[in-house]
Amino acid sequence: MKIFNIFKKHTISDFNLKDLCKLRFQKDDYSTYCISFYNPVLKSWWILPKEDVSIHGRWTLLNKGSYGAYDIGILQCEYSEVQHYKNKFKTIGDIKIYFDEMNKKYDEWLDRRKKDNELPSIIN
Repeated sequence: MKIFNIFKKHTISDFNLKDLCKLRFQKDDYSTYCISFYNPVLKSWWILPKEDVSIHGRWTLLNKGSYGAYDIGILQCEYSEVQHYKNKFKTIGDIKIYFDEMNKKYDEWLDRRKKDNELPSIIN
């Protein structure tokens, strides 16, 4: 009998990027809908982040980044926009592309921060 469970470390190759994406739209207190997708490898629902939260950290299909302060970076939509997001996120590959685009913005943001940090703090 095993005492410890040994968890498999998943990789991106565990995903079939052509699989259809399961989306869920959950109405919040403000009559908007938070958009979640089912992560088939990690077997959990993930609330999608807004694209502009990319400055808070990297997102992948295996690791959640950050939604920012007070979770204001959660992707939400109006009822009239639900079909748009169903079309945008048809497959797991579409989610990966979305995260890749966010990560590209995150890298650009890091480069800008690095350049800003190289500027002098005080100028006489």
